[in-house]
Amino acid sequence: MARLSAAARVCLANTPDLPEAVRQLDLLLSGCEDRFVTYMVAVLDLDRFLATIVNAVHLPPMLRRAGQATVEELNRELAGLPLGVMGQPYEQTRVALQPGDTLVFYTDVVSEMRNRAGEMYGVERVRAVVQNAPADMAGMGTALLSDVQRFAEQRPPGDDMTILCLGRTRE
Repeated sequence: MARLSAAARVCLANTPDLPEAVRQLDLLLSGCEDRFVTYMVAVLDLDRFLATIVNAVHLPPMLRRAGQATVEELNRELAGLPLGVMGQPYEQTRVALQPGDTLVFYTDVVSEMRNRAGEMYGVERVRAVVQNAPADMAGMGTALLSDVQRFAEQRPPGDDMTILCLGRTRE
């Protein structure tokens, strides 16, 4: 992870095109024969309230628009291969954020958590919680984490679990 962090800083600082920066990062990590990394990077343009996202095999982020009853998965078809696999090109997704919009990023550990009966939490349940959670980012993240923990009956995850909620709060 230290190697990934250092390489990501170099690639992102020296390559202004986000998909190309991720491709460069992929090439730097390709020397590790038996290893790969799932990765997602988002760059926020705070002047234009624009998020640019490149996804290397993570689950697509979910977007909850202010005042709407639906949650949208952002471009599942653009999720490229993991870093360190092929040196392939990556594609980006751009999304303009309006006041009250929230993006939810989460690792596969969230959707793959299992309860004692062996049932998986699932992406549809993530979507339902995001859709019905409080509109503020902290409340949304807390609601999702609490529901996952309740579903898993407080059993710890088998890997690192990450939930990140980003949103626009001002005009």
